[in-house]
Amino acid sequence: MELAKFTENHSKVSKSTVEIGTSLEIEISKKIHNEKIPLLISENFLRSKNCGQIDLATFKNGMVTIYEIKKVRILHHKQILRINRSANLIAEYLSASVRIKYIFAKK
Repeated sequence: MELAKFTENHSKVSKSTVEIGTSLEIEISKKIHNEKIPLLISENFLRSKNCGQIDLATFKNGMVTIYEIKKVRILHHKQILRINRSANLIAEYLSASVRIKYIFAKK
């Protein structure tokens, strides 16, 4: 049996920005995953379909919820389009309803 390779290359972003974003995602993930089933969706798969990567996703009662977690309250138009394409793709693959929730860091 062949094992999948999970190493991915990431673009260069300042360490502090990544740490803040990651710590926020971890904090929110802990809260959300206590209540709902985590859903893992490959970043590479989504990108291969011209979709946006997903910060966090859950499944409960036939509903997939995609959480976009942001440090700042800025969403670019192209980012919203990619996330919407991801939601549509997931809905099609899983034959499920999908909703998107945006979560912003408190100031």
